[in-house]
Amino acid sequence: MGKHNTLPAFLGIVIGVGLPAFTAWLFFQRQTLGNTGFVVGLVLSAAVVATLWLAVVRNKAARVSRERLARKKNLLESIVDNLGDGVAVADKTGKLTLFNPAAERILGLGRVDSGPEEWSEVYGLHDPETGEPIPADELPLTRAIAGTQCRNVEILVRNPQRKGGIFIRVTATPLRDSRGISQGGVAVFRDISERKWTESLLRDSEARFRAIVEATASALIILSSDHRIREFNPQAGRVFGLSRADALGRDFLQVCLPQEYRKAVAQDIRQVFAGNSTPGFEIPVHTGGQTERTLLWSFSRLVESGDREAVVIATGHDITERRQAEAARRVRELAAHLQSAREDERKHLAREIHDELGQSLMGLKLEVSYLSRRAGVENPELRNKLGELGGMIDKTIGSVRRLATDLRPQILDELGMVEAMRWQIEEFRQRTGILCTVELPDEPIDCGPDRATAMFRILQESLTNVVRHAGATRASVRLTSHDERIVLEVSDDGQGITKDQLEHSRSFGLLGMQERARMFGGVLRIEAGEERGTTVVVSMPY
Repeated sequence: MGKHNTLPAFLGIVIGVGLPAFTAWLFFQRQTLGNTGFVVGLVLSAAVVATLWLAVVRNKAARVSRERLARKKNLLESIVDNLGDGVAVADKTGKLTLFNPAAERILGLGRVDSGPEEWSEVYGLHDPETGEPIPADELPLTRAIAGTQCRNVEILVRNPQRKGGIFIRVTATPLRDSRGISQGGVAVFRDISERKWTESLLRDSEARFRAIVEATASALIILSSDHRIREFNPQAGRVFGLSRADALGRDFLQVCLPQEYRKAVAQDIRQVFAGNSTPGFEIPVHTGGQTERTLLWSFSRLVESGDREAVVIATGHDITERRQAEAARRVRELAAHLQSAREDERKHLAREIHDELGQSLMGLKLEVSYLSRRAGVENPELRNKLGELGGMIDKTIGSVRRLATDLRPQILDELGMVEAMRWQIEEFRQRTGILCTVELPDEPIDCGPDRATAMFRILQESLTNVVRHAGATRASVRLTSHDERIVLEVSDDGQGITKDQLEHSRSFGLLGMQERARMFGGVLRIEAGEERGTTVVVSMPY
């Protein structure tokens, strides 16, 4: 029989056997004891019975309490063993008295017999900021044993079983007796590595987003559903002349848009919040310096994580240069069209002058010659007049030929660019007396009629500048073809051109040459010599 059942059995024997025997003895000794003694004996017997019965009841209550305590202990141990959080309990000497399976799973090690001074080394407990081992007196469980409660302390665990390291969050509480004196401590901890990793990724993502927002060349503004500005990047600040602090919380429509666009843009933003796409707007704005720029606004919806409301990202792309480039391109296309039309018209006029007027003058000369012969010696005065008229007709024919050639050299269309340039250079030398060295290819260059015309006109303008502005005595022309490019160089030994003259030149001749080269993807450079002279170099693909 167990020790807890011995006392009740003994008391049962006493009450069941001893008391009846004692009572019988009192009756046999009644005459000897007297009435008084008999009554005293009965009272003593009753007192003994009552005392023994009370002992039995108390023993039973203690047994029930012990059983209840044992059940609670078993339940508590079962709960602790099945907790997902690690639980470690130490007594006031620092000895670990409880270490649940979750604690062993999280730390990679079970309970050890060493004291707090070795916990950091054994379990690999480090400061997450410095990476250094945590001193024993700063460990949460050690502080709890000393009577201090610690909450939400983060620790980096790195040991042979956790080489990559994990993060745990610890709450430690003192264990006190009924007098409030600390008898040890309990530490509850959990693995927060995944959450720390997620937080790190989120921070990195936010940092990248912030870097992108700040580095983007476009104005980027994040809006709430009521058009309030929630983010305002530096480029937006430069465009609108506002700091981020001044812009946050203000109405985007009022701050960034002209009055006539606000209603339409507000409608677009509502559509985007509803999940629809919109084409965006080209809107002129005045920057901080009141310079008008053109921004192409586009709007996109961003659904943020958690319960936060969706936002709209308004992106304003500065397309001012693009629009200016498009306008310049249209102007160049128009100029090219006009240049082409001009060349066609000059070609037509040259042909008309050469064919119609030239033939008419030639017919007139033949008629005058005929009349002169008919006049003969009979009318010398008339013959002289007809001779003078014939001379005037010859001069007019020469002028007509020069005019037709100036409008459009027929040789350019008939023999090509190289021969036309050769003819032009010879005509220039004869007309001006300027010595001119020539380096032209022997074979024709088939670059198409439009490019040939452009290169020929650039040569003409360059030679004209040599006569008008350079004051040169010598010139040279060089034409080469290689790597599918035509390169024309025209040099002189004149007074040269300064950098300031190049940068501020209003010469339509120079502008015309540059535009002719640009129309065909070419490049024109004007270089001044070290002391004297100027070189014009044009390179054009074909």
